[in-house]
Amino acid sequence: REAAVANDATYVDLARPSRGHDVCEGKAAWINGQQNRPDVALSFHPFQSGMAAMAQVVAGAISGEKQPLPAGDAEPPEGSIIRGTA
Repeated sequence: REAAVANDATYVDLARPSRGHDVCEGKAAWINGQQNRPDVALSFHPFQSGMAAMAQVVAGAISGEKQPLPAGDAEPPEGSIIRGTA
């Protein structure tokens, strides 16, 4: 927050919007727990739904308009995910 203020940048606090979406919240969790799930999220990394929800919060802060939180996981555009063949 201090670095953002010092550099005339917008600080977006994600602590409040992410309450109730921690690793212990089951289907409402935005963040994966301790287990590695390579096709979903690595341990303690955000799920696709969590990334989309946090992006909506940031978009709202930038635009000044409240953005609705997405329902469910977003589908990435076709061809945007490239998986290694090794």
